[in-house]
Amino acid sequence: MDTVRKELKQIWPGWEVESKIRELPDYALYSISRKDQFGSRVFSTLIVYIMRCSRSEAELAADAIAQMSRFKGNSNIVSFDDYTVTEDRKSGLWKAMIRTEKLFLLDDYIKTNDLSSGDVVHLGKDICQALETFHKFNVVHGNVRADNIFISEMGSFKLGGMKNLRGKTDGETGSTPDLNYMAPEVFRGEQESNLSDIYALGLILYRLLNYGRSPFMPEYPKPVFDPDIRRGISARMEAAEVPLPKTACSPLGKIVQKACSPAAEERYQSAAAFRDDFEAIGKEELNIKIVLPEDNPEFRPDVINIIQRPEASQTQKITSDPKLADTIPAYSRHKETETEKKDKTAGFLSLKKLIVCALIAVVALSWWRIYGIVQNKWKDKGNLPTTDMTAEGTEEATLADTVSDDTIYFADVHESLTLWEEPSNDSKSIAMLKPLTQVALIDNPIDRYVYIEVLDGEFAGYTGYVNIEYLTKKGDPLRMAVDPEKPE
Repeated sequence: MDTVRKELKQIWPGWEVESKIRELPDYALYSISRKDQFGSRVFSTLIVYIMRCSRSEAELAADAIAQMSRFKGNSNIVSFDDYTVTEDRKSGLWKAMIRTEKLFLLDDYIKTNDLSSGDVVHLGKDICQALETFHKFNVVHGNVRADNIFISEMGSFKLGGMKNLRGKTDGETGSTPDLNYMAPEVFRGEQESNLSDIYALGLILYRLLNYGRSPFMPEYPKPVFDPDIRRGISARMEAAEVPLPKTACSPLGKIVQKACSPAAEERYQSAAAFRDDFEAIGKEELNIKIVLPEDNPEFRPDVINIIQRPEASQTQKITSDPKLADTIPAYSRHKETETEKKDKTAGFLSLKKLIVCALIAVVALSWWRIYGIVQNKWKDKGNLPTTDMTAEGTEEATLADTVSDDTIYFADVHESLTLWEEPSNDSKSIAMLKPLTQVALIDNPIDRYVYIEVLDGEFAGYTGYVNIEYLTKKGDPLRMAVDPEKPE
């Protein structure tokens, strides 16, 4: 904020930053003030856009601001008192700083006021009036969405922002419509139009009348998850018929439903016609309480993910579009209540314990399975007899007491038995085992070699391959090694 304070004083001497109101995906909002000649404080709002874009795109943004400035004085369009667009040559970023009348965010207004259907009608009429002005001058706004709607000190709803005033991330260029307010025909590649502006306003009103949720979302109070968002956007883009919002009276619900029609030709064909139908709603229908949960997952976009406009020839359904999975807005994810968080934590700990127990059981079973396989494989082999004798020093072997006798063998050699790294005498030699060294078979033979673990002696614990012809099973008479307990 220090940078903004410094730049504000340089551009408009006398103005000071009072506080940062909010940082949104497209812009940051600041409360600013200055003293008049009599010492009284005059308050205003500063909107700061940071844009990563080319010079030509920055020029388009400046043109959009200039167009908004020409509408100064209109009661339903944000009044731009002054502006500047500059480039930071080091970072390559462009910054647009706009000084406006004192404004309040729609989201803050909703949080601090009890809404009724009358407030929704008021908002609809005011923003329709703003769109009438834009469309009268053949200007498509192209960026009608909740965080571009403000409230003045006099209580009027005002429309700000335009399609060339959007935050852009690395690699993004051009006009990048937001899926949350995008009309189906725009997704299919058609140009934004007056009718797509009407569609976007219809969606804003729909959410206000539907517990803060878009069409095709799970009914309140069910949680909303990413797959629900995908299905909802998919249904809208595939031109499914939009259901009536849940909390709207019949006339108001049908008006909003018509504005959200997937077919452009079935919507209101002008903002004036849209506004006229609001005028026909009876007074008794304007006092219905509007419910917007505090943990509402959709209404105000905290994070907006935007996509490139599809080519005009693109006709595939959104469900088959690989871009969709990466463009679902993060803010639409369900925000957990404290109870849900506690339940989720308890469930996670229980699941964690279950997984640990399962892993221990698998390891234990695997260990015994290995020896079971070896035992079953060699149980009836007559060419590998075992011996009942115990080699000198085996009482010190700790592993020998934990494995089956059917898997214990002795190095039946005169001098030494080579332990190999691989099942071949061409591989690296690991150790030279002394005669009568105890080993345990832990795998089936490969050709003439078997994988073993040394159970005693200086190489206890070593594993590797030995020639099976030089092993004698416990309990069988030795062939080459000398039994120290028998006289020669």
